[in-house]
Amino acid sequence: MTTSNSVFPSDLSVSDLTTIMVISEGKDRNEIGFSILDLENQPIVYLNQIVDNFWFTNVFKKIVAFQINVIIYPDTLFNKLALPKLLELVQEKYPSIPLIQQNFRSFDIKKGIESVHKLCIEEYSDKILSNSDQKPYAFASFAALLDYIHSSIGTSFATKSLKMEFLLNFGKMNIDVDTIFRLELINPTTTSLTNKNQAVSLYKIMNTCVTKMGSRCLRAMIMEPLCDLAQINDRQNVIEELIENSQVMEKLRSELIKFKDIHKLMKLSQVMQTLNATKASETMINLVLLLKNMLQDLPDLIIALQPCYSPFLKFLHLGLCNQKFQQILTKVGEVLQPEAQSAARSRSAYSRLFAVRQGVNDLLDLLRRYFSNYVDEVRNHVSEMATLTNLPLRMHHTIQKGFHIQLFLTKENRNPVIPENLEVITRSPKCITLIDAKLYELNDKISKIVSEVDIMSNGIIFELYTKIRSEIHIVYLLIDIITELDFILALAQFSKLMGSAKPQFGKHTQVIEGRHPLLENGMQWRTREIVPNSFSASTEYNFFIITGNNMAGKTVYIKMIATLQILAQLGCWVPAASATFRLCDKIMSRIGFEDNIEQGASSFTVEMREIEFILSNVTPFSLIIVDELCRSTNVQEGQLLSWCFCEKLLKYVGYIPSIEEISTGNITNPSDAGDIKISSIEAPFVYVTTHFEHLLKLTDKFMNVSNLILTDNFKATTYDPNEHHTHVQLKLAKEICFPKSVIEHAEKLLNIPGLINNDPEFMEQASRSPMTSVTDNNRTTISSILSNFTSDPKALYNIFAMVAQEARNTDEENLEERRAEFKIQLIDEIERVLASLGDSSKFFINETSNNS
Repeated sequence: MTTSNSVFPSDLSVSDLTTIMVISEGKDRNEIGFSILDLENQPIVYLNQIVDNFWFTNVFKKIVAFQINVIIYPDTLFNKLALPKLLELVQEKYPSIPLIQQNFRSFDIKKGIESVHKLCIEEYSDKILSNSDQKPYAFASFAALLDYIHSSIGTSFATKSLKMEFLLNFGKMNIDVDTIFRLELINPTTTSLTNKNQAVSLYKIMNTCVTKMGSRCLRAMIMEPLCDLAQINDRQNVIEELIENSQVMEKLRSELIKFKDIHKLMKLSQVMQTLNATKASETMINLVLLLKNMLQDLPDLIIALQPCYSPFLKFLHLGLCNQKFQQILTKVGEVLQPEAQSAARSRSAYSRLFAVRQGVNDLLDLLRRYFSNYVDEVRNHVSEMATLTNLPLRMHHTIQKGFHIQLFLTKENRNPVIPENLEVITRSPKCITLIDAKLYELNDKISKIVSEVDIMSNGIIFELYTKIRSEIHIVYLLIDIITELDFILALAQFSKLMGSAKPQFGKHTQVIEGRHPLLENGMQWRTREIVPNSFSASTEYNFFIITGNNMAGKTVYIKMIATLQILAQLGCWVPAASATFRLCDKIMSRIGFEDNIEQGASSFTVEMREIEFILSNVTPFSLIIVDELCRSTNVQEGQLLSWCFCEKLLKYVGYIPSIEEISTGNITNPSDAGDIKISSIEAPFVYVTTHFEHLLKLTDKFMNVSNLILTDNFKATTYDPNEHHTHVQLKLAKEICFPKSVIEHAEKLLNIPGLINNDPEFMEQASRSPMTSVTDNNRTTISSILSNFTSDPKALYNIFAMVAQEARNTDEENLEERRAEFKIQLIDEIERVLASLGDSSKFFINETSNNS
């Protein structure tokens, strides 16, 4: 950690600390205000103040999403004996991120609000300032951020030029950082948005963005997919249009390449420092020229967008047709030459000298004529020297050497005779660099002229720069449009290449022949075909125990389920034959076999912490995937703990109030089961892989549990306890030449009845475990509705599930009409069960009808 006397660690330079996060804690240590700024790629200030959970999940997600490489904290917290919990977790998870202390007086709420008034452009300031009373610690962190970048990095912002936003978590899926890495959504070691050598991840295979800001937007969206169905549908409509009109999509992609460096325009808000005037002036000229070139390329992009008909693309087209873009281009054209180019595009080191139009300043025009005359004199001098020496001499120029002479060597002339008046600067096998006294003199005169021209040009450019900055909100509009277009084109490109099904959304999930996109991406080097798998879930059948041999694909199967859910809520097509999803608000996972030596935490300790996190944060619309639960302890304890964990989640059912109840404030008490409608009951979807066959007995106690097995051909099917399943582990042991005696002994043990699959004490222990006896007045299991029936509960529950799903998927307006049709569909199933239920069947039908 940085000491109080240093600004940043000695092994870091200022250029390393480009993405800064400043954190300010409230009175409640879980109340965090923070501000984030990426000076290099996206100089927008993001603010927020949140009350985070015990694990600071939201703060860590921002650290990963923005690729934070320095965290600033008030120095008062460093004077205490123990670090705050947040800092301890940061040091534990991200030891490479330096923690830098800032004087606590910099965290001034009033100063932060005043700075927003002064720096934020008017289009954003009102919205930002409306949060000043509710989120004061965010403004305190902003004040400290400005103080740090000014005193330590030497950067400041012009008045009314800064774009600021409050980060909102509403309408987005919540995925914790560990799950993000386990699902391989992004690579945890990635430090660059455009690094092509990074490990495979969903972000890598989806990232066909042209701009850095498009890549950042894609990365953020993968980590926080949408939960708003209207927004998802709008995005799907855009992607569908682009897929159907591939020529339009390719034309848009080719036009976007011209805007590759658009993120650099964000630096228009920064004040150029006077300590290095030459560099500042070059940056200023290059930014203006970059803006000019992009505005000149804008009409082609407008034409490419013209055939589009989806509301979103029409909105972008309308934004690009803003007349203020042409007005800015006109202002630039009045000052700059039409053929002027930025340093990145120009081949001449002195192109900036002629950037300003002729006639804008007479003295500047005179100085540039002198410059051209001196350059002509250099050219004539080199030509004369070539004639006199009879050598193939030619004029050349570099910033380091100025104007000089090059002599290229040939096979016939390996050792030319160099005249005494020519001085050799450098020599290589192919070329000799030369200079003489006259070139030294001319270079000196040219250097003075260039200095004078630079000063005058800079003054003219600065006036233009100031005029452009007064319209910087229009520049931000252009950047936003290009970013959105780049992002949506990346989604469309991925959907076209990888996806084959447009996702639908409803009250249940059902995917037919789904494939993991990372496996799909690696098809070109795989020798075996990818085996597609189907999966489904509903509130009535929401819990799945998945077993199977090692290497059967259990982990890939549950990862595929979560990944396809994320793709669907991004608005993408998914690799499947057909797909319907229930909207998910949170994905949590327990995958892997990890310990933490530094923190003294065993694998079992780490696993229990993560299980606690899941149980504490589950919601009715969560998707939970758990791989080989409790495998890091002994078998007996692992079976009991995994049973208790599953039973706890099985008892979790949520009640979703209707819109009318929310608007009137008359919300039904969930403890009164008689008043709850079936359509208001939701439960998390849970997928658990295991080798504990006792977990498969959960179906005897809970109707909403389904048992699946991944067979040796990687196919997921319903588990049949009477079917013989091969032990692929023994097969593998034979293939790798395990000792024959070991294999024979293992086979004998497998044939001993009860040794592997039966434990007479286990069910009794599980039934008496503390977690199984927990009751909660606010939660109920759906199967409790059927507690009065014992003759054929599973068949009865199937009928109930069909009725419940129909009630949930049918609009309230059409419920009566649909109920009559549905009763006809159910008649055969009901008649089959009536014989076993007797008189109680009437009660069941009445009960389910009332709930419907």
